[in-house]
Amino acid sequence: MSLLLRARGAGDDKVAALHHSNVALVFQFGTSPDATRCYYAMELIEGETLAARVRRDGPLNAKEALKIAIQIARALVATAAHDLVHRDLEPSNIMLTGNSEVKIVDFGLAKRLPVPERHRSDPWRIRRYIVFRQP
Repeated sequence: MSLLLRARGAGDDKVAALHHSNVALVFQFGTSPDATRCYYAMELIEGETLAARVRRDGPLNAKEALKIAIQIARALVATAAHDLVHRDLEPSNIMLTGNSEVKIVDFGLAKRLPVPERHRSDPWRIRRYIVFRQP
């Protein structure tokens, strides 16, 4: 099953398919009948947030921090490949499972990146454009 993310574009709600082991699966999303509230249903991730781990155990050692950072980077590359930016990446939105797997959650503020048409044919140019884009 592919992951569905709600990504707000230029005035329109867009849906992008994204499936990655370091991104929480979202099964359904939508708005209330009166369109005043948004919701989404995602996979249950057993574990704790990175924020909770650091609060409980203190700073991560270098080896553990690197393992976590690599998984976060992989998730962000997959997200960027779909022209999306998370916009709320923080320790409380990074889940750590019992088997040391990282899952990025809460794409509620995700937004589609405007990528110039000339960059769409070369994926490496897209990545360079995204890396150097200001928030």
